[in-house]
Amino acid sequence: MITEDTISQSYVDQGTTEAMYNYQVTTDTPTTTILSKPTEGTLTLAEMKNGRYKRVIIVRYTGSVREIILEDYQLFKGELAKGIYQPYEFTWYLVGRDGKTADQLNSDTAKSIIERVDGPLQQSVRGWFARELPNIGPTATLAVDIPNYISPLRT
Repeated sequence: MITEDTISQSYVDQGTTEAMYNYQVTTDTPTTTILSKPTEGTLTLAEMKNGRYKRVIIVRYTGSVREIILEDYQLFKGELAKGIYQPYEFTWYLVGRDGKTADQLNSDTAKSIIERVDGPLQQSVRGWFARELPNIGPTATLAVDIPNYISPLRT
């Protein structure tokens, strides 16, 4: 016999999955998506005049790379889960400086970021930069053994 105690209803707000809702109810911890929509690459007049601008990418431990809106990153960077997301903020050049072309400056920046990324994720980040900088190297599919990946959260 079905009683009122055995019937369960859950309200799932638009944009939330049932799993997220259940997590919130069970742990009494709100979940929020802190990664904004990807940036559209629209520049302001000041950035175009300056010849450089700030960008930020978020690398997830699974190998996904996403560029997000700088203002959103500034607002939520303190809430990024350590070990899950690795943020990289950098300057991107539209014109050359100090005797180097914009491509050379951007390549140096990309190589610097690739070197700082955890080993197995470097190919994923290299592939992301290769879309804009062909001299960075060929794009490669991520070869991370996710079940055996040891997250910094475990230490």
